[in-house]
Amino acid sequence: MTRPIALIVRAPGTNCEHETAYAWERAGAEPRIVRVDELIAHPALIDECDIVTIPGGFSFGDDLGAGRVFALRLKRALEDRLRAHVEGGGLILGICNGFQTLAHLGLFDAAGEAPTFSVTTNTPAGYHDRWVKLQAAPDTRCAFLEPGRTYLMSMAHGEGRVLFRDAAAENAALRAGQGAFRYVTGEDFGRDWPANPNGSMSDLAGVCDATGRVFGLMPHPERALRSSQHPAYAGGPDEMADGMVFFETAVTNAAAIAR
Repeated sequence: MTRPIALIVRAPGTNCEHETAYAWERAGAEPRIVRVDELIAHPALIDECDIVTIPGGFSFGDDLGAGRVFALRLKRALEDRLRAHVEGGGLILGICNGFQTLAHLGLFDAAGEAPTFSVTTNTPAGYHDRWVKLQAAPDTRCAFLEPGRTYLMSMAHGEGRVLFRDAAAENAALRAGQGAFRYVTGEDFGRDWPANPNGSMSDLAGVCDATGRVFGLMPHPERALRSSQHPAYAGGPDEMADGMVFFETAVTNAAAIAR
């Protein structure tokens, strides 16, 4: 079987592309790292891949806010191409800064509609760096998640709060199955930390579009591939961890809907 191609789009300030490429390769995909300027010059690269990934980091130095400049670059040159990629069965993943970018780009909503939510400053404010416990919605159609499964992953961000424009938009998104991934209790390591680290509405750690093929999340699955990466690891077998399950699920689903 041909391996799905995972295109990883980086910008100045991106710093997680190599870890993400390693994760995709270990999961059975063929990773290809490309600079955003190169992709804008050669948009057919999107047509040749199965999964478009925007990894974490601080793209364009987070000028104007996290992910905003990256989103502007993509919107001006590639929004139609990215939407066609999804309509043709392709997947799009945004991790941390990539999620912020996708939210500003508006790919979670129909073309021409204003984004229904933003990813903004944490509440309480500050850069929060720790492990979190997460759960996929039991009925999720998200191509990156196993329905109902819990995951342990690392998060590190200052702007991760999912904020809908109003309660009606929040309720509509939840009814449409877009609330794919939530923070749940269980990973405080003895500290007085809330399960929800950033104040996201409905405790959302990740959101998908109506098709389940566009997904953005604030935690970093590429930092949770082996049990030895977990802070509670005390030796013993270095087993596959939840982040690898995440990438393998996406590869399986990408192969199933290969265009």
